[in-house]
Amino acid sequence: MIKPSLCTLLPIFLLSCTQIVGTTELARSQASSQQQIDRQAEIAKLVRQLKTGDPAERQKAALELGEMGESAKSVVPQLIKLLQDPSQDVKISAAYVLARMGDAAKPAIPQFLKFFKDPDPQMRLVAAISLGGLGQSAQSAIPQLTLLLKDTDPQVRSYAVYTLGLMGEVAKSAIPKLVPLLKDTDPTVRQYTVEALGRMGSLATATIPQLVLRLKDSNPLVRRYTVLALGQMGDAAKSTIPKLIPLLKDPDKSVANDTAYLLKKLGYRQ
Repeated sequence: MIKPSLCTLLPIFLLSCTQIVGTTELARSQASSQQQIDRQAEIAKLVRQLKTGDPAERQKAALELGEMGESAKSVVPQLIKLLQDPSQDVKISAAYVLARMGDAAKPAIPQFLKFFKDPDPQMRLVAAISLGGLGQSAQSAIPQLTLLLKDTDPQVRSYAVYTLGLMGEVAKSAIPKLVPLLKDTDPTVRQYTVEALGRMGSLATATIPQLVLRLKDSNPLVRRYTVLALGQMGDAAKSTIPKLIPLLKDPDKSVANDTAYLLKKLGYRQ
């Protein structure tokens, strides 16, 4: 009996492997296609739920669509309609979901801006947070956001500042409106304000004298974020070295450690 040589068997073996790989790839492709079909069917089902008469079902459907991420961006128009829903819970859920969809949710900006005039501070807060989720995509809303800096509710002021900070340098026109909030009665507002100015970096160096005053803030988070903000302003912050040195002995370790790092960065040696 003639034994097949390795040279004879190898082409057969390789062909078998190719067939196996090809079969595997086909199976994966079919599975992926089926997953897409299933996902689209689920989205269609949830869109139908958005139109149900039950507010709890509409809210649940909106939140589930939000969990689907990129694949649910096609339903943005339906979610925008929910921003006018009779149920406040549904409106809030739709707003938060849209805030996670980036550029695709830009058409929702006009409706978010309408919330700025809502007598309920919670809706104004939702609008500010949602625009923050859109980041620089929402820069057209900067003039209206600066109006919220004078809101009577400190949470609304905080998130208006935070959103402007997320936009970074594109929000430079808001810098003069941010400066007064460095003295806000609410520590969170002050914290977010120094953070926002820090994000604007060299564009906000004119605010350094006002920022230095916050190095003595009663709230350790404000002191820490002031140090961090100064660190984002480059060489312009060297003038603050004498004011920073006392913070090396700050009772809050985070403040002391961040100050030590910044002083080293600015070239200070003990």
